[in-house]
Amino acid sequence: EIGWERACPLHELRKLFGSYIASTESLYISQKFLRHADASTTNDSYADAIVDDTVKNLWVA
Repeated sequence: EIGWERACPLHELRKLFGSYIASTESLYISQKFLRHADASTTNDSYADAIVDDTVKNLWVA
């Protein structure tokens, strides 16, 4: 047991990364990092993500 609550931990990591990028970079940069063909996909999936400073500090570590 590794503590993942969902069956697709890689998807969860992608979602976490996407949320982080969307909250710290522009929509265009987020789209490129996530390899979305259309910016609306990025916007619909990640633009509402709010990452607080505690999570941001984990990425720095």
